[in-house]
Amino acid sequence: MKKIISLVLFSSFVGFSHAGTNISEQLAQCQKVTGDSERLRCFDKLGKLKAEDKTESSEPQSAGKWETRSEKSPIDDSSNEFVYLSAENQIRGQFGGSNTPFLFITCREKKTELFINWETFLGIDGTRVLTRIDAQKAVNRTWQISTDNKATFYSGQTISFIKELMKSKKMFVQITPYGENPAQTTFDLSGLSKAIKPLREACKW
Repeated sequence: MKKIISLVLFSSFVGFSHAGTNISEQLAQCQKVTGDSERLRCFDKLGKLKAEDKTESSEPQSAGKWETRSEKSPIDDSSNEFVYLSAENQIRGQFGGSNTPFLFITCREKKTELFINWETFLGIDGTRVLTRIDAQKAVNRTWQISTDNKATFYSGQTISFIKELMKSKKMFVQITPYGENPAQTTFDLSGLSKAIKPLREACKW
């Protein structure tokens, strides 16, 4: 009879493990097992579960293809953070050349900005940029052009837009440089949540 009760308790322990019962409750369940061999098996099972939990929790989160850089601000000594990523494919530039666009997210003097460096002449004023995040509906809006006329700055709610990217896998982008045909490329957003942590700390969001 004791052996039957012990096996029932051991089976209950296994069931609790799969149901997510916490370690202290599982330990108490093992202590109720009366048979020596069954009790040892119960504690052995508990030890393996703890080891598995530790392994899973210690696995580092990947930053994907993102690169990061930090530097001290010469203006206010704050930490300027740069998170950037190259596009998955090149675009046609001026005079028949090919360029690789880069997506930048920056925190400079505690101000967050997002821009795409196209490395080709875009025009002299704001330009329309079409973006599509994962399977969402495409959005076509005006982005501001940089002073060197080769990059476009996101001009909406920048932090909200970045948070949307953090939850996504890819972003398709299309732009029409001045006097050129539309150029398209895609950015692999995987790992942004990991890569952007220092930047979020620096800009406090």
